[in-house]
Order: sequence, then structure tokens, then C-alpha cells
Amino acid sequence: MRRLGMGIIGAGRVGKALAVHLARAGWRISGLFDIDIEKAELAAKAVPTGFFTGINELARRSDIIFITVYDGEIARVAEQLGELNYVRARFLFHASGILPAKILHLAGLDRAVYSLHPFGGIPLNPLEKNPFKGLYFSGEGDEPAKPIAERMTSDLGGEFIAINSREKVSYHLAASFIANHLFALLSSGESLLRISGLPEDRIQPMALKMATSALDNYRKYGLIEGLTGPVVRGDELTIAEHIIAAEKTGRRKLYEAGVVELRRMLLSESVKKQIDKGDE
Repeated sequence: MRRLGMGIIGAGRVGKALAVHLARAGWRISGLFDIDIEKAELAAKAVPTGFFTGINELARRSDIIFITVYDGEIARVAEQLGELNYVRARFLFHASGILPAKILHLAGLDRAVYSLHPFGGIPLNPLEKNPFKGLYFSGEGDEPAKPIAERMTSDLGGEFIAINSREKVSYHLAASFIANHLFALLSSGESLLRISGLPEDRIQPMALKMATSALDNYRKYGLIEGLTGPVVRGDELTIAEHIIAAEKTGRRKLYEAGVVELRRMLLSESVKKQIDKGDE
């Protein structure tokens, strides 16, 4: 599999990281292409084979094409591939966590298609340290392409998990809550610490310490046993005071949404325990 030449379309964080770390794992990267040629050239400096100046050249010289552009551009790229006179690639991949692999059939080519998505954020500079190591990769698509996806995942130091293509939106929403919305909560927390009059140079360290402590509890004890704070204690007075303060800073809806979700979580666990008790 590693002998198959892989062309990567999209020289952003994911595309650049895939090119570099698959090459280091022994895969043959035929090159990268991006509509921003300077971006592709810069990314390709870390890959000996360099970059392509046109998508047609990449299609002629690649056995595998991996599309790593933004989700909204994947269909357009697939259609562009379908308009070419010759596409050597037998396998078409994309890295979207929300779109199904079958969107690549828009190319109108009789090729095996597959979606392989790393469940984790890729840093701005992913070249020195392998950002894929230890990540889960979700995959779905045509069966002939699955062994390639599994081998790529293994060589990148990740763990492969098959996903139902019909449930990818829920899967991607989960990623958004866990990774992206966490920053919204951190932003709100920092702002409130600032309002409370704490020194600016202490705000991020304090927020980071609190968040790390919460994640450590989650890792060790899970959602229910790891939860602390007024909701799990049933401290309605504190919750009411929080709502007043949140209202003053325009964050009431955000706070109340969190309280509702925590109560739903605790209620669900309580019901589960009652059912389990009844089965004894």
C-alpha cells in the first residue's frame, strides 16, 4: 500500500500534516496541490516530492487522491476531478467528519471512495511532532478502500473506528461540542475572571488549571462521579445567584443551557439506576 503514490488536494493543517507524517511512515507522497500555490509550495517543502501547480497533473500521477479542503469545497473538487480527461487514482479519500464518502461519487468516476477523519484538533505547526499519534480515526465508505484507511491510521499512530455514514452529523456535532464549544466556555470564564478583578497574567493559568482539573475528574471517574459544583449538589441558591450574574454579562442563556444539560445528565443516570435496581 505504501508504494501507491498519494496526491493530496488541500495544503491546510490536515493536508500538510498528512503529507509529512505519512511520508515519514514510508508512504510515497506524489505531491500536494492547493489553489493557493504559495501555500502548497510552503507545505511541500517538508515533503521531498514537492507540489503540483494544477489538479490535472496530480490526478495523472497519483494512485490515491486524498482531499483535505474545507467541507464546503469537497463536492466542487470531486466535480473538477470528474471533468479531467484522465484520472489515474483508483481510490478517492476525503477527511471530512460530517460529509459521507459517497459525495466523492460526484466525480462520476468508477473509483472506490472513502472518508477518513481524525477525531482531534490539528495544531498550527503540525510538522515536528506527529499530531495524529493516539487519535481515533473514523472511517466509512467503499470496502475496497477500507484496508488503505486502516493502514494509514496505523502508520500515523492512531486507532481506526468504523462509523455509520448516516450518523456523521451527530458525530461531527459531538466533536464541535467537545473541542470548539469548550473554547466558548473558556472565553466566558476568562471574561468573568477579568470582571472579578483578577490580574490579567493570572487569568489564563487559573482557567487552564480549573479546566484541566475537570478533565482529570472526567478521565478518572466519568461524567457523573467526576462532576462537581452547584447542580450536582442541588444548590439552588448558588444557581440563582449565578443566573443573576450571567444576566448582567449577557451569558444567561449560555449558563442556563449548561444547567439544563447537567440536570438532564443527572436525571438520566438516576433513572438508569432505578431501572437497574428493579432488574435485580
